[in-house]
Amino acid sequence: MCDCPEVQNAHIAAGGNLYASRNYSVVASLRLPWDKVHREVFIWVPYQHQSQEMLGKELWPLTWDFAGWLYDLDDDGNCDFHVRHEHEDFGSMEQLWLAFVMEEKHNKVWNGKWVDRV
Repeated sequence: MCDCPEVQNAHIAAGGNLYASRNYSVVASLRLPWDKVHREVFIWVPYQHQSQEMLGKELWPLTWDFAGWLYDLDDDGNCDFHVRHEHEDFGSMEQLWLAFVMEEKHNKVWNGKWVDRV
């Protein structure tokens, strides 16, 4: 999910980041210059807080927008706490937040790869 230009170009190298090698064995907490050589070998895997920071919103507006994206809303805009069907297959909060960021910021949805939202 993370191996796309929208995510990889948002990365700023720092200690404590999580990376996966392109053969998907996980390597954690590296200090790398995020240059062409390392981009060819590693994929940056953002933590949940890093995905949230990509939207640049304050906590409560961000939380409200995420809830509206995740759950079905009734005609009055009230949350009924039924997770939308298209979000049920994500296996972690990191995946959910990354999907939210990609849809909000880049108008893309996940169907096994990132595609433009129709």
